[in-house]
Amino acid sequence: MKAEWSDSKKWSMDVLKSGITFTIAALVSLFLIDHIQEQRIQNKARADAAYATRLKALAELRLATVQYDTAADAAFADLFEWPGRQKTSAMVRYEQELYPQWLSALETASHMFPLQSAEIANLATTARKRHAIYDKLVDQRLDSRDASESIDPWPVREDFKSLSAQLVTLRAELIRNLQSGVFPAESQ
Repeated sequence: MKAEWSDSKKWSMDVLKSGITFTIAALVSLFLIDHIQEQRIQNKARADAAYATRLKALAELRLATVQYDTAADAAFADLFEWPGRQKTSAMVRYEQELYPQWLSALETASHMFPLQSAEIANLATTARKRHAIYDKLVDQRLDSRDASESIDPWPVREDFKSLSAQLVTLRAELIRNLQSGVFPAESQ
């Protein structure tokens, strides 16, 4: 014959069962849900850091390209009255200060915006064509035996200006496309 549980024993077992269930649920919540929440926080931090890095890369690219283009124009203008083999401060700034900054900004932008790497490469190629015009005149002066031998930038001035104008257009288009990648809602 089976002995029936008394009401107090049933109540005690219900309390024990509820206590065990609550403890298991609390442990699952503590470890599993806390782990999921921690993962979400880490993912958000990574996304925020990537977003901030992309914004910084965009700002650096914009500044570096504008400064590099301005320096290129100033260095080319100095060629018209370049007195000797000693480079002017504008020429030194263009070649030794702003070129590395420009190159670094392009490399960072290519890494941070891989979908626009072809546009970035096109900008770089056009800038190198413009620099080749300038560099040929500088080399002509520096390679001559007579430091007073004149160079004539006039025949290539329009080509230089045309490439500079192309660079302004390419830069504006590139920046617009990069901004669309950073701020997708505003591009629609």
